Amino acid sequence: TYLFGRRIYDARTGFCAAAMLATSFAYWLVAKSVITDATLFVFLDGVLVFFYLGYTHDPQFYYASFVSAGLAVLTKGPVGIVLPGLIILAFLLIRRDLGELRRLPPRGIVLFFLVGGTWYTGMYAIHGADFIGSFFGVHNYLRATVPEHPAWNVWYFYIAIFLVGFFPWSIALLVPLVQRLRRGLGNLSETTIFLLVWGIGINVFFQLVATKYSTYTLPALMPFALLT
Repeated sequence: TYLFGRRIYDARTGFCAAAMLATSFAYWLVAKSVITDATLFVFLDGVLVFFYLGYTHDPQFYYASFVSAGLAVLTKGPVGIVLPGLIILAFLLIRRDLGELRRLPPRGIVLFFLVGGTWYTGMYAIHGADFIGSFFGVHNYLRATVPEHPAWNVWYFYIAIFLVGFFPWSIALLVPLVQRLRRGLGNLSETTIFLLVWGIGINVFFQLVATKYSTYTLPALMPFALLT
């Protein structure tokens, strides 16, 4: 967070954002929990960090983005490439720059499959259809379409989770956000647009998923820390 913030803004912003992230309630809690969400946070956000550095600075960063996507898929499944891919697509649509997709290196796709696909190939070779049915069917498709906790499947779930999870910095973000909304959203910088699409996109994606978990939107804390 510090290195990315220093590259896209300055060292002070990067340091403050990293400090906010490290001291936010949800990040502190998940960092001390034995779950894979913190690992997914690192690699999924890595996809977006390295994509944006490749888009704005050096295309060589695209390779790191593909490797991060492979590691994210290894950590938690298809969401590791689907979610950041949708965010990147939405950003490029807003920028009217879909042509950038043609500039992504084909060797990066090969890297992604080498990193992320090897384990899946092995599991399918050993377990066959049972692996497909359990991993993709139960842990991905059913969780996306059938709520495990129906009482949590409400429209405001992740709004509440964000206010609590990013506490105390969620309060610090609300004041300038309201002020900016009153002035209008015109003339936003490219970086601000990317961070907004990133943070809001993650929350909207998981709001559309039927099963709600308090840790799902953890990767959105990094762009919000930088915006704050």
